[in-house]
Amino acid sequence: MKNIKINNTASFLIVSLTIVLLFSVMVGVSSADGDIDHASISDFVWHDQNRNGIQDDGEPGIPGVVVNLYICNGDLIDSTTTDSNGFYLFDYLRPGDYYIEFIAPNGYIFTPQNQGSDDSKDSDSDGNGITICTTLGVDEDDMTWDAGMYQPQEYCGCSHGFWKNHHDEWIGYTPYQALDTVFIFPGPLSELADDTLDDALSYGGGDDLIGGARILLRNAVASLLNAAHHGVDYQLTTSKVIDQVDAALASLDRDTMLDLEGDYDFYNNQEGCLCDEENDENEFGSSGEESSEINDEQENEDEGSNAKDVCKKSAKNHKEKKLNQKYACPGRKIGK
Repeated sequence: MKNIKINNTASFLIVSLTIVLLFSVMVGVSSADGDIDHASISDFVWHDQNRNGIQDDGEPGIPGVVVNLYICNGDLIDSTTTDSNGFYLFDYLRPGDYYIEFIAPNGYIFTPQNQGSDDSKDSDSDGNGITICTTLGVDEDDMTWDAGMYQPQEYCGCSHGFWKNHHDEWIGYTPYQALDTVFIFPGPLSELADDTLDDALSYGGGDDLIGGARILLRNAVASLLNAAHHGVDYQLTTSKVIDQVDAALASLDRDTMLDLEGDYDFYNNQEGCLCDEENDENEFGSSGEESSEINDEQENEDEGSNAKDVCKKSAKNHKEKKLNQKYACPGRKIGK
């Protein structure tokens, strides 16, 4: 009788322990780790000023952007907004499959998706602000889900061909001013130092270091003139252009120079260089490494254009007019 009672007690304890363990699993408690809802997904919404789909140094976050979290069957499970620096976080998530929706503020559109080789620096949303599904494991903190946005026609800029043909529009600099009065040339590039700003606007290319410097300087001088002109709503200051160019030249690295030139080529060929109603459809100059040799015939045509037609109206007036009128600079590039 005593043995039967002991066996019954043991059976009761085993059954009770089993029930407790099953309940622990059902409510998401792990005896080893405590609460298993420790996964998180997060990161950054930024203003992609050069529209290349990559988080470049100095590009700011966008605060107040609505970010929604879905499980992959389409059910919305949480929503938040980005903080003052553009960051967001969804935490205390159970392992599973999720995707994110970013809601672009008025006036913004999404930058190109999945650019470059660094997944922590690209933009993960498609043109509608939706990411692909991703699987979160136990205790995983996935901080790589970003979205880049920009405001179309936020700035304007004129090409190096325009500045080549419109000396009377130069402000703060003169066509025959030597390059080394503006930029610093390290020894291997010193042969360019005595060339003029106007010379640089006609530079060709070349596959060596000097060629890379020429390609950069062609658009760098245009950027300098855009930044100096009160009628051009440009996104860089003259001091910023000078600092960037000096650093690129000092690197003595052709790829570094061409990367910066690519940014300038984009900035200098955005819509909005031409702002007067009478000559909206005129085209000035050329852009890009692929057009390194300026077409003489086109330059002659450009010389007859009225230089007073460039960016004389305010950016506000330009944006009001753009709904009904087309503004275009030749050779305009849209991202990478």
